[in-house]
Amino acid sequence: MPNINQAAKDFERALASRVGTAVQARRKALGMTAVQLAERTRDLGYPITRVTITKIETNNRAGKFGIAEWLVLAAALKVPPSLLLFSDFPDGGATIVLPAFDVDSRRAYLWLAGVETLPAESSGASAETMEPNAGTRLVQAVADRTMLDRNVSELRAMACEQGQPAHVVEQTQRLLHEKQEAALRVMGDLARAKADLWRNPKDEANAVLWDQREDEIDG
Repeated sequence: MPNINQAAKDFERALASRVGTAVQARRKALGMTAVQLAERTRDLGYPITRVTITKIETNNRAGKFGIAEWLVLAAALKVPPSLLLFSDFPDGGATIVLPAFDVDSRRAYLWLAGVETLPAESSGASAETMEPNAGTRLVQAVADRTMLDRNVSELRAMACEQGQPAHVVEQTQRLLHEKQEAALRVMGDLARAKADLWRNPKDEANAVLWDQREDEIDG
């Protein structure tokens, strides 16, 4: 474990304990033994031994828990990774997400899913303090595009049905056109959010300087 202060160590142990408890609860809910779970992780390409699984479940690793273990165990247990971390979603009370920082389990889960940002302050901050950023805008745009793609597919299938009254065909075509236009707008939102999320201001500044230098040379 890194040389960190006691509060940070407590935070590590609390997270590891929470995941370990969820792993054990889910394993038992599936009627799996630790040996069977270990075999399943091996089948997934990242073997986690029975002994390690027992240590994870009992939090007997001094807070040590890797991202690879988290994802593989979630897949082996057929549960979203986020629910291993926030197993009391959606009705749990105060849930620690950062050292000395807690929110309710629903908000913690939505933050991990990229739906919301963390509030400006812990313990009781209102939704109004949680400003969307490029990350949450990107997640929302993808969700919107997925829904619109589904709508378009359904409308296309309806438009191809034989024997539809003329007014139904006309309405279906109109709705299809509206959804297709909306999908194009969402693609623009998605592209902008993705660009904003990963854009490096230094790269942009260098690009501007390079363009200016080229203009000077051309001039």
